[in-house]
Amino acid sequence: MKGVLCAVIAAGALMLHDSSIDAHHSNAAWDLTRTVTFTGTICVVEWTNPHSHIYLYVKHDNGQTEMWATELPAVNRVAKAANIADVRDLLKAGDTIMIEAYPSKTSSNPEPTPSLTFGRRCSEPGANALLRGAARELILPDGKHLTVLDVQ
Repeated sequence: MKGVLCAVIAAGALMLHDSSIDAHHSNAAWDLTRTVTFTGTICVVEWTNPHSHIYLYVKHDNGQTEMWATELPAVNRVAKAANIADVRDLLKAGDTIMIEAYPSKTSSNPEPTPSLTFGRRCSEPGANALLRGAARELILPDGKHLTVLDVQ
């Protein structure tokens, strides 16, 4: 009987633990009803947990430049999507990539005040917007497609 009770308690603890992990990874900040697609030059890639980030500049035909801060899932999820063991060489500053992302629900700041990460590592005078999104799909410089976030 003690063994059954211990198994029930352990299973309950695992269920509670799992739900707290899911709660941390909420997508509430992103507009999941639409996606935006843009091509830009990577300035910084941060391979960190629980989320990685790609900072890039998107230059439009009209001469306007936007700064994008895109969030990716954890490093191991990106590695799994790319079918590689180590993501450190997957993307680097200077690469041009296309990203399909869920945009932030909050509006962009017309007078950007870049974060310290963006400001110290990237310099693009005249950029007129700081936009944020959660990357859904990356199209790498070699044309490979990586779906890194699927909320369906």
